[in-house]
Amino acid sequence: MTFPLEILKRTCLTLSLLGLSIHPASAGFQDPKIVLHMVPTGGLPTDCSEAPVSLACNNSGFPEGDQVTALTQGDTLIDYQVYVLLADVDSTIGLRNITFGLSYETGVAVSGWLSCATQAVPSETWPGSGSEITLQFDGPDSCARPMPDPFDGSHFGIVPLAILSVRATRPALLKIIPTQQGIIPITDCSGTVTNLPLDFGLGEIGFGYKIGWDPCNYNPTAHGCGVFVNCVCCLLGGCRPAGEGYFYDTRDCINDGGTVKVTSNCEDCSVPTRTITWGLLKERFR
Repeated sequence: MTFPLEILKRTCLTLSLLGLSIHPASAGFQDPKIVLHMVPTGGLPTDCSEAPVSLACNNSGFPEGDQVTALTQGDTLIDYQVYVLLADVDSTIGLRNITFGLSYETGVAVSGWLSCATQAVPSETWPGSGSEITLQFDGPDSCARPMPDPFDGSHFGIVPLAILSVRATRPALLKIIPTQQGIIPITDCSGTVTNLPLDFGLGEIGFGYKIGWDPCNYNPTAHGCGVFVNCVCCLLGGCRPAGEGYFYDTRDCINDGGTVKVTSNCEDCSVPTRTITWGLLKERFR
């Protein structure tokens, strides 16, 4: 595809006026990821001072010191404050702005929100499902620089982006999504723009039996047993091998309302869910 010269000139002029330049991801942020962390609490958020500043992102998944493992699964009919965090931010380059979207299923209600940035530019329907927001950070050098995590042996930390007041009346998922342009652009203090990876860089939380996902703990088996062919997902419409289709695995099976049946060839697999309570059983089979 070719573009008219006039359009290319206008694009370059716009970027020059904004003081921005487009670079591949390796030139700016190395491995940024948006993490959702939920805390059971009532009322609307008032400030971002209680947001976690140290996540268990760069070790084996077990927190060290005052690191926090993100809570990505909660109960229905409970009020939560959901922290939206940008993790693995290089403190030497900082964060100037970011744009991302929000999506959630029927049964989830977002009753309030708070920006942790200096300026927030939400779309008209924010914080509705399918909406998006741009957050801009100002400071001594017009950006936010995270406090380095002392337990990961590097200069990386996290920047709190926003807090959402969330309550679910039925099992459902809430997650961060790309913008309508299909990207999540982030700008560092120098004006370098990179796009956040969309494959394993976006957080998700679940309510009831639905299982959320923390990209900080991603590994080939982060969705449970990973992608395998010997286990079976039993759905109302019949059964299918877990692993049939792109990343259709134990987590997807459970979120679709199915049950994972383990065969003799898959004895080492385990389903990453909480202790089953009577309330969760009633939710799943009512």
